[in-house]
Amino acid sequence: MNPTQREQVRKALEKAIEVVGSEKALGEACNVTQAAISMAKFRGNVSAKLAIAIESATGGEIPRWQLRPDLWDAPRHFPTPGGAAESEALA
Repeated sequence: MNPTQREQVRKALEKAIEVVGSEKALGEACNVTQAAISMAKFRGNVSAKLAIAIESATGGEIPRWQLRPDLWDAPRHFPTPGGAAESEALA
C-alpha cells in the first residue's frame, strides 16, 4: 500500500475504535489484543482477516474495502435511502 492508502486505513481504524468505544473493545470484538489494534493503527495496515472482523464488529459502518483497498474495491454504486442507486440519483 502507498502512504496515502496507509493514512486512509489509519483514519478508518480510528473511526472503528470510536464506533466500538476503545481499542480494547475493538480488539475483544475482533478476537485480537488491544496491542494488535494499536499496532495496526500505527502501521496503517491490517490483515484481511482483521479487516473482515472490524467490518463485522462495527456493523458494517467501517467496510473491509476501507481497511484493505488493495484487496477489495469500493462499491461503484450503492442503494440510497430513497431506493435508487447512488449513480442513478446523481444523474
